[in-house]
Amino acid sequence: MTQALGILRAIGDRGSEATACFNLAVMLMRIARVDDALIHLRRAVKLAEQGMHPEIGRMRAFLSQLQQVMKERR
Repeated sequence: MTQALGILRAIGDRGSEATACFNLAVMLMRIARVDDALIHLRRAVKLAEQGMHPEIGRMRAFLSQLQQVMKERR
C-alpha cells in the first residue's frame, strides 16, 4: 500500500491518494494501530479537502471517531 501511495504522490493524483490513505487508515484501525491510522487519516482528509473528494464527509466522520478513541485512551 505504501508503494501505491508513493506512486500516486509522484503522478499527482491527489484524489486517489486521499482514497488510498483513507483505506490504509481503516485497515490500520482494524489491527489496532490507532496512532498510525490517525496519521494516514489526517493526510486523507487534507488531500480530500483540496479537491473536494466525494467521500470527504465519511473521512471527516472517521477522523472524529479516531480522535475520540485517542482521547479515551489518555
